[in-house]
Amino acid sequence: MKNKIALNCRINKKFIFEILLLILIIGIGIYFRINNLYKGSLSYDEIASFSAAFQDFPFGITEFLGKYDTHPPFYYFILHFWMKVFGTSEIPLRALSVLFGVLCIPAVYLAGKKFFSAGTGLTAAALLSFNSFHIFYSQTIRLYALVALLSAISIYFLLKVMRNPGHKTFLGFSAISLALLYTSNLAPIFIFSELIIIITFFIIKNNFTELKRFIFYQFFCGVLYLPHLFLLLKQVKNHELMFFSKGTIHSLTIQVQNLLIPVLHKFLPDFKNYLKDNFFPIFYMLFVNIPLVIFGISFIKTLIERKKESLTIIALIFLFLVFEFILAFNQKIPLISRYAVFILPLLLIVLAQGLFSFKKKFIYIPLTISIIAISSLYLFFIPSSPLHLVKSRFFNKVAKILTANNINKNDMVLSASIGTNFLKEYYSTYYKIDAKIPRLQSTFFLFRKDYEDLKFIGDREFVSGLNKENLKYKLLPYFKEPEPSEKFKIYAGEKFLSKIPAGGRIFLISYQPTSSYYKEFFSDEIPESKYLGNRIKIAEMFSSKFSRDLKKICEKNLNLVKSIKEGSLEVYIYEKELVAGEN
Repeated sequence: MKNKIALNCRINKKFIFEILLLILIIGIGIYFRINNLYKGSLSYDEIASFSAAFQDFPFGITEFLGKYDTHPPFYYFILHFWMKVFGTSEIPLRALSVLFGVLCIPAVYLAGKKFFSAGTGLTAAALLSFNSFHIFYSQTIRLYALVALLSAISIYFLLKVMRNPGHKTFLGFSAISLALLYTSNLAPIFIFSELIIIITFFIIKNNFTELKRFIFYQFFCGVLYLPHLFLLLKQVKNHELMFFSKGTIHSLTIQVQNLLIPVLHKFLPDFKNYLKDNFFPIFYMLFVNIPLVIFGISFIKTLIERKKESLTIIALIFLFLVFEFILAFNQKIPLISRYAVFILPLLLIVLAQGLFSFKKKFIYIPLTISIIAISSLYLFFIPSSPLHLVKSRFFNKVAKILTANNINKNDMVLSASIGTNFLKEYYSTYYKIDAKIPRLQSTFFLFRKDYEDLKFIGDREFVSGLNKENLKYKLLPYFKEPEPSEKFKIYAGEKFLSKIPAGGRIFLISYQPTSSYYKEFFSDEIPESKYLGNRIKIAEMFSSKFSRDLKKICEKNLNLVKSIKEGSLEVYIYEKELVAGEN
């Protein structure tokens, strides 16, 4: 009896210690995700999310996404109602991603504990809590923190299906799958990979009864997904000419590496020069090589253990990356690290299992503490870490110029650069700008192949004949023409000049790097063929030509009132002349 009581006491103490440690890990995760949450501006991607969620529910949101975005509506539906309750200020908007990011920590812990051990669960939760990549997207008004949370829950149900198949488990797996499918258009890759694993498992086990039940639930899930297919097909058609560089194995490994190491590569001004001038080789050794070596050791240890659950997760990671690579190799999607956020919780669970499976704690403890210490060092002391990183303030800077020049409802804002489609809601809400801001984004005109918006570069037959293979070459004559075409003059007159009253102004926004593409393209010293490759994106070329033509037309038909230059930003203010007798 005494032994039983003593055993229960030890179990209770162990459980209490485990819970307290989890609370500490979650608390640290909350601290990292709310630190520097106010960044003084929304980035381009965040403005895109805000603008989509700002539309009427539900059809206004889905219509907007069909024209201007590439994601399903679930996240934007949630953000829409979140804005209704908490407002549209910067911190409340980011708080939704913080919530998803924080919830992912206990989700990873529960999956790790349920199918491995409490130690694995706590280790995985700690790794996620300190993960720079996850922290960054937990502070960003985008869908990626929600995707990570749903994928963590999904792996829980996947493993549960294999261990305890049944109606409740199948229903849970299907519900999470449906949520993922309505959150990201890359979710079908992830879900398909899970289905391959589960179906293969049931076939090997010769359990065809449960397999039939499982397929029934997936069929039902597929039926509920059908409404989104209409939006998905529209998005695919609207973006069929988007140019993606061909994916390589190297870019795939870099994608996985970026999920694990503390360094946020893309936010360093020039990664190689940054290392060379500041920390190289210490920086690279500390924040790249050492974490990769530790994770490599833990991954090998996981493989050696050959535990069914960990091998299942590894198989899922492998399948997802293979299917993603196939699409990227065929230039259907870009290989971007945030698109692989599905596998982040999975990777951390597998690596945590490898670390914790070391029987000798003098190996497990130093390795785990090293990762946490290196991550903490990066978070607290490196300028590119989420705790110090400042969002791009390009649109914020533009808005301040507009308000400083007393922009009003008779005026119009024009810019062919990326982001114009999302500015109307952002400027009207945050800066009370009540001007005409047409959804003008020349690159989207091209991707959508909308003849009414592209009639200034050719006839309907020409536009409909554009494809990825001939796009650059067919548009060369248009790019090379130094002056606006007659069709463009007519288009600009109908679309913009006629829309502003006498005394109204056009604020033409230009982004210099876009212009530099145009200049470099026609340099006699650089072979033309070189700039038909990946170094020149068709979007920049198109925006550059559009901006230059528009500027020339404004100069000819309107009065230049003012030009403003701040770094790479140029703003030209043109005024429509008053006709005699008009007020």
